[in-house]
Amino acid sequence: MNRRRAYEDDGDFYGERSRKRRRVSENQEMEERLEALILRVGENSTSSLESNLEGLVSVLESDLGNFRNKILRILSECPIKMPEKCTIYSTMVGLMNAKNYNFGGEFVD
Repeated sequence: MNRRRAYEDDGDFYGERSRKRRRVSENQEMEERLEALILRVGENSTSSLESNLEGLVSVLESDLGNFRNKILRILSECPIKMPEKCTIYSTMVGLMNAKNYNFGGEFVD
């Protein structure tokens, strides 16, 4: 005799389960992903730092419309928390400014 409870297959197990697990909004999840990308730039990688920066800047540029304040806040806090990466973050801000002229002014403000 099996004492386990019988599995009820309602056909929507994965959909229901994924909805229950998803507690954070999509915007919050995207903000966390952007923050993780910015924080990890310059760490061990198989590609060059230059290509990593260019790739990250293109990602940030595409998300700048929706997450401008979050990106500015992260980039202003990173050199304070990780001064060893200050040159990386200043280069990133310069690249962002080259692609979007107003970004540098907003960053300084």
